[in-house]
This record gives sequence, C-alpha cells and structure tokens, in this order.
Amino acid sequence: MENRATEMSNIVQKSFTFEEYEDPKQSLNVSIPEVLDPQYGMHVWPCAVVLAQYVWTHREELMHKTVLELGAGVSLPGVVAAKCGAQVILSDSAELPLCLENCRRTCEVNELPNVLVVGITWEKSPQTFCSSLH
Repeated sequence: MENRATEMSNIVQKSFTFEEYEDPKQSLNVSIPEVLDPQYGMHVWPCAVVLAQYVWTHREELMHKTVLELGAGVSLPGVVAAKCGAQVILSDSAELPLCLENCRRTCEVNELPNVLVVGITWEKSPQTFCSSLH
C-alpha cells in the first residue's frame, strides 16, 4: 500500500493504493482529505489503514452487503468497502458537524454519491437512529 500527501490550504489530501499481491493489476486508489484541525476524526488513524487493508483483502465477501461504519472519521475503511461494491453508511458524532462534512468531502473526492453520511447522538434510542436512515 502506498501513501502520498498533497497540501491544499488546511486540507491534506492523502492517497492510498491497495493492491492484490498475486495480481498487481488489481488495485484500488482512494483519496482521503485530512483537515488540519484538533478534532480526532479529521485524520487517518493507523488502525483505519489496517481495517481498510482487511476490507480490501475480503472485498468479495462485501459485494452487495450493507456496511455501517461507526465513528467513521475520515472514512477510509468505509470508502474502500463502497469502492468494492458494498452499500455503505458512514456515521460519526452528530456533535461534530465538521467531521461529518469531511466524511461527505471524502465521498465526493472518491466519486461515491450514494454513500449515506449520518450523525449519531449516542444517548438517543436506536429507533431514532434507524429512522434517520430512511
């Protein structure tokens, strides 16, 4: 996997390339905008890279499945799942609108207009969350 960063004002564009070891022609490029901001969800955490690699490795199992990413942050694993054919819902705290905006930005950059981004308030009931998905 390759990682490149390009700066644009307060946004750093990181690129990740996932490749199949046996067939290097099978690859996936994903761009992730990171916002230089103290909010935790605004950059790619190392565990997100590991999870995204796992998603890429198991991409055949995700095709046509629904995936909910909780605490998506900049959404690397969810975007990889969507690029691999899953129907994806990205979620993060409803109290972090800049983080949710960046999830949407990540979807736009990766040409994923059908990925749903939702804010969750953990104290609310599951019914409230589920109703926001419709």
